[in-house]
Amino acid sequence: MNEVIQKRLKESEGKTITVFLHNDFRFTGKCLNSDEKYFEILDYKTDKIMVFDISEIKSIEVEK
Repeated sequence: MNEVIQKRLKESEGKTITVFLHNDFRFTGKCLNSDEKYFEILDYKTDKIMVFDISEIKSIEVEK
């Protein structure tokens, strides 16, 4: 599953995404960068850059 999420995050750099974490938090913002372990998002609500471990992700939504 992580390989699918990694690929989707890499393809979504520069786009608006919503990330749902295993702890039921969600974040919406611009996907800035990602690698095989972490990703960065510019959270629209707090206007801060946040870094997450990809293993924390339950699902993501990507806007077109």
